[in-house]
Amino acid sequence: RYGTDVESVQRLYEHEKQNPPLSRNAPPIAGRVLWARQLRNRIVIPMMAFQESGSLVAHQRETTKIVRIYNRVALALTEFEARWISAWKDSVHTIIENGLNATLLVTDDNGDLIVNFDQNVSELLREAKWLARVDVELPDEASSLSRYRNLQGHVSQLTYAVHWYERTVSRVPAVLRAAMKRHISATRQTIQPGVDSIYWTSMKVPGYLQSIMRSVGELDSLVER
Repeated sequence: RYGTDVESVQRLYEHEKQNPPLSRNAPPIAGRVLWARQLRNRIVIPMMAFQESGSLVAHQRETTKIVRIYNRVALALTEFEARWISAWKDSVHTIIENGLNATLLVTDDNGDLIVNFDQNVSELLREAKWLARVDVELPDEASSLSRYRNLQGHVSQLTYAVHWYERTVSRVPAVLRAAMKRHISATRQTIQPGVDSIYWTSMKVPGYLQSIMRSVGELDSLVER
Protein backbone atom coordinates (compact mmCIF):
# COMPACT_ATOMS: atom_id res chain seq x y z
CA ARG A 1 0.00 0.00 0.00
CA TYR A 2 2.85 2.36 0.79
CA GLY A 3 4.47 1.58 -2.56
CA THR A 4 1.21 2.40 -4.32
CA ASP A 5 1.02 5.70 -2.45
CA VAL A 6 4.61 6.61 -3.39
CA GLU A 7 3.79 5.98 -7.05
CA SER A 8 0.61 8.06 -6.68
CA VAL A 9 2.61 10.98 -5.26
CA GLN A 10 5.07 10.65 -8.14
CA ARG A 11 2.25 10.87 -10.68
CA LEU A 12 0.69 13.85 -8.90
CA TYR A 13 3.99 15.70 -8.86
CA GLU A 14 4.66 15.10 -12.55
CA HIS A 15 1.09 16.04 -13.50
CA GLU A 16 0.73 19.17 -11.33
CA LYS A 17 4.26 20.61 -10.97
CA GLN A 18 3.77 23.17 -13.75
CA ASN A 19 0.58 24.52 -12.19
CA PRO A 20 0.07 23.07 -8.71
CA PRO A 21 -3.20 23.62 -6.83
CA LEU A 22 -2.60 26.27 -4.16
CA SER A 23 -3.99 26.45 -0.64
CA ARG A 24 -6.84 28.90 -0.13
CA ASN A 25 -5.61 32.51 -0.21
CA ALA A 26 -1.98 31.41 -0.46
CA PRO A 27 0.35 33.59 -2.60
CA PRO A 28 2.09 31.84 -5.52
CA ILE A 29 5.48 31.02 -3.97
CA ALA A 30 4.30 30.02 -0.51
CA GLY A 31 1.45 28.07 -2.11
CA ARG A 32 3.92 26.00 -4.15
CA VAL A 33 6.09 25.42 -1.10
CA LEU A 34 3.09 24.15 0.88
CA TRP A 35 1.98 21.94 -2.00
CA ALA A 36 5.43 20.34 -2.28
CA ARG A 37 5.67 19.83 1.48
CA GLN A 38 2.25 18.19 1.68
CA LEU A 39 3.20 15.72 -1.02
CA ARG A 40 6.58 15.06 0.55
CA ASN A 41 5.06 14.49 3.99
CA ARG A 42 2.76 11.84 2.51
CA ILE A 43 5.77 9.69 1.73
CA VAL A 44 8.40 10.87 4.23
CA ILE A 45 6.43 10.36 7.46
CA PRO A 46 5.61 6.68 6.74
CA MET A 47 9.18 6.08 5.55
CA MET A 48 10.56 7.44 8.81
CA ALA A 49 8.28 5.04 10.69
CA PHE A 50 9.54 2.12 8.58
CA GLN A 51 13.14 3.09 9.24
CA GLU A 52 12.60 3.40 12.97
CA SER A 53 10.89 0.02 13.18
CA GLY A 54 13.50 -1.70 11.01
CA SER A 55 10.79 -3.14 8.76
CA LEU A 56 12.43 -1.91 5.56
CA VAL A 57 14.96 -4.75 5.58
CA ALA A 58 12.39 -7.45 6.33
CA HIS A 59 11.56 -7.94 2.64
CA GLN A 60 14.53 -6.45 0.82
CA ARG A 61 13.50 -7.59 -2.65
CA GLU A 62 10.09 -5.95 -2.37
CA THR A 63 11.35 -2.72 -0.85
CA THR A 64 14.26 -1.92 -3.19
CA LYS A 65 12.05 -0.59 -5.97
CA ILE A 66 9.87 1.39 -3.58
CA VAL A 67 12.88 2.96 -1.87
CA ARG A 68 14.36 3.91 -5.24
CA ILE A 69 11.12 5.65 -6.31
CA TYR A 70 10.83 7.25 -2.88
CA ASN A 71 14.34 8.72 -3.10
CA ARG A 72 13.66 10.08 -6.57
CA VAL A 73 10.32 11.67 -5.64
CA ALA A 74 11.51 13.07 -2.30
CA LEU A 75 14.53 14.66 -3.99
CA ALA A 76 12.40 16.12 -6.78
CA LEU A 77 10.00 17.69 -4.25
CA THR A 78 12.85 19.06 -2.16
CA GLU A 79 14.50 20.60 -5.23
CA PHE A 80 11.16 21.99 -6.40
CA GLU A 81 10.68 23.82 -3.10
CA ALA A 82 14.28 25.06 -3.00
CA ARG A 83 14.10 26.32 -6.58
CA TRP A 84 11.00 28.46 -5.95
CA ILE A 85 12.31 29.83 -2.65
CA SER A 86 15.65 30.71 -4.25
CA ALA A 87 13.96 32.50 -7.17
CA TRP A 88 11.80 34.47 -4.74
CA LYS A 89 14.80 35.48 -2.62
CA ASP A 90 16.62 36.63 -5.75
CA SER A 91 13.68 38.92 -6.60
CA VAL A 92 13.40 40.57 -3.18
CA HIS A 93 16.08 43.23 -3.65
CA THR A 94 14.80 44.33 -7.06
CA ILE A 95 11.19 44.59 -5.89
CA ILE A 96 12.16 46.62 -2.82
CA GLU A 97 14.55 48.83 -4.78
CA ASN A 98 12.02 49.59 -7.52
CA GLY A 99 8.87 49.58 -5.43
CA LEU A 100 9.69 51.18 -2.08
CA ASN A 101 12.45 53.55 -3.12
CA ALA A 102 9.99 55.47 -5.27
CA THR A 103 8.03 58.66 -4.70
CA LEU A 104 4.44 58.28 -3.53
CA LEU A 105 3.04 60.02 -6.59
CA VAL A 106 3.90 60.70 -10.20
CA THR A 107 2.17 62.85 -12.79
CA ASP A 108 1.14 61.82 -16.27
CA ASP A 109 1.56 63.88 -19.44
CA ASN A 110 -1.53 65.91 -18.54
CA GLY A 111 -0.25 66.70 -15.06
CA ASP A 112 -2.77 64.40 -13.40
CA LEU A 113 -1.69 62.67 -10.18
CA ILE A 114 -1.11 58.91 -10.11
CA VAL A 115 -0.39 56.86 -7.00
CA ASN A 116 3.05 55.39 -7.69
CA PHE A 117 2.76 52.03 -5.96
CA ASP A 118 4.08 48.75 -7.34
CA GLN A 119 1.66 45.93 -6.48
CA ASN A 120 4.65 43.57 -6.50
CA VAL A 121 5.50 45.06 -3.10
CA SER A 122 2.14 43.96 -1.69
CA GLU A 123 2.72 40.48 -3.09
CA LEU A 124 6.20 40.47 -1.58
CA LEU A 125 4.77 41.35 1.83
CA ARG A 126 2.23 38.51 1.56
CA GLU A 127 4.87 36.02 0.49
CA ALA A 128 7.19 37.02 3.34
CA LYS A 129 4.37 36.63 5.87
CA TRP A 130 3.34 33.19 4.59
CA LEU A 131 6.89 31.88 4.16
CA ALA A 132 7.82 32.97 7.69
CA ARG A 133 4.85 30.95 8.98
CA VAL A 134 6.27 27.78 7.44
CA ASP A 135 9.77 28.46 8.80
CA VAL A 136 11.42 29.54 5.57
CA GLU A 137 14.44 31.71 6.43
CA LEU A 138 13.86 35.14 4.92
CA PRO A 139 16.62 37.38 3.54
CA ASP A 140 17.39 40.40 5.74
CA GLU A 141 15.64 42.78 3.35
CA ALA A 142 12.43 40.74 3.46
CA SER A 143 12.59 40.39 7.25
CA SER A 144 12.77 44.18 7.59
CA LEU A 145 9.52 44.56 5.64
CA SER A 146 7.55 44.02 8.85
CA ARG A 147 7.95 47.74 9.59
CA TYR A 148 5.87 48.45 6.48
CA ARG A 149 2.82 46.56 7.74
CA ASN A 150 0.71 49.74 7.33
CA LEU A 151 1.82 50.21 3.74
CA GLN A 152 -1.39 48.99 2.10
CA GLY A 153 -3.40 51.30 4.34
CA HIS A 154 -1.23 54.22 3.26
CA VAL A 155 -1.79 53.32 -0.38
CA SER A 156 -5.56 53.21 0.12
CA GLN A 157 -5.59 56.53 1.99
CA LEU A 158 -3.44 58.25 -0.63
CA THR A 159 -5.58 56.88 -3.46
CA TYR A 160 -8.69 58.20 -1.73
CA ALA A 161 -7.09 61.62 -1.15
CA VAL A 162 -6.05 61.98 -4.80
CA HIS A 163 -9.51 61.02 -6.05
CA TRP A 164 -11.11 63.38 -3.53
CA TYR A 165 -8.87 66.24 -4.68
CA GLU A 166 -9.60 65.62 -8.36
CA ARG A 167 -13.33 65.29 -7.72
CA THR A 168 -13.36 68.51 -5.68
CA VAL A 169 -11.48 70.48 -8.35
CA SER A 170 -13.81 69.17 -11.07
CA ARG A 171 -16.81 70.48 -9.10
CA VAL A 172 -15.59 74.10 -9.18
CA PRO A 173 -17.83 76.01 -11.62
CA ALA A 174 -16.02 77.67 -14.51
CA VAL A 175 -17.13 81.13 -13.36
CA LEU A 176 -15.47 80.58 -9.98
CA ARG A 177 -12.30 78.96 -11.27
CA ALA A 178 -10.27 82.19 -11.13
CA ALA A 179 -11.50 83.00 -7.61
CA MET A 180 -10.65 79.48 -6.39
CA LYS A 181 -7.27 79.29 -8.15
CA ARG A 182 -5.29 80.34 -5.06
CA HIS A 183 -6.97 77.71 -2.88
CA ILE A 184 -6.56 74.97 -5.49
CA SER A 185 -2.88 75.87 -5.89
CA ALA A 186 -2.35 75.79 -2.13
CA THR A 187 -3.82 72.30 -1.93
CA ARG A 188 -1.73 71.14 -4.87
CA GLN A 189 1.37 72.50 -3.16
CA THR A 190 0.51 70.44 -0.08
CA ILE A 191 0.31 67.36 -2.31
CA GLN A 192 3.46 68.16 -4.33
CA PRO A 193 6.06 66.69 -1.89
CA GLY A 194 4.57 63.27 -2.65
CA VAL A 195 5.66 63.80 -6.25
CA ASP A 196 9.05 65.34 -5.52
CA SER A 197 10.60 64.10 -2.32
CA ILE A 198 8.59 61.67 -0.18
CA TYR A 199 9.25 57.97 -0.74
CA TRP A 200 7.43 54.89 0.54
CA THR A 201 10.35 54.24 2.89
CA SER A 202 10.06 57.70 4.48
CA MET A 203 8.98 58.16 8.09
CA LYS A 204 7.13 61.27 6.88
CA VAL A 205 4.40 59.30 5.08
CA PRO A 206 1.79 59.22 7.92
CA GLY A 207 2.15 62.96 8.62
CA TYR A 208 2.08 63.78 4.91
CA LEU A 209 -1.15 61.83 4.45
CA GLN A 210 -2.76 63.68 7.34
CA SER A 211 -1.75 67.04 5.89
CA ILE A 212 -3.15 66.37 2.42
CA MET A 213 -6.40 64.93 3.80
CA ARG A 214 -6.80 68.09 5.87
CA SER A 215 -5.95 70.36 2.94
CA VAL A 216 -8.29 68.59 0.52
CA GLY A 217 -11.03 68.66 3.17
CA GLU A 218 -10.66 72.43 3.54
CA LEU A 219 -10.79 72.87 -0.24
CA ASP A 220 -13.89 70.70 -0.42
CA SER A 221 -15.58 72.83 2.25
CA LEU A 222 -14.87 75.98 0.25
CA VAL A 223 -16.35 74.45 -2.88
CA GLU A 224 -19.45 73.40 -0.93
CA ARG A 225 -20.04 76.99 0.08
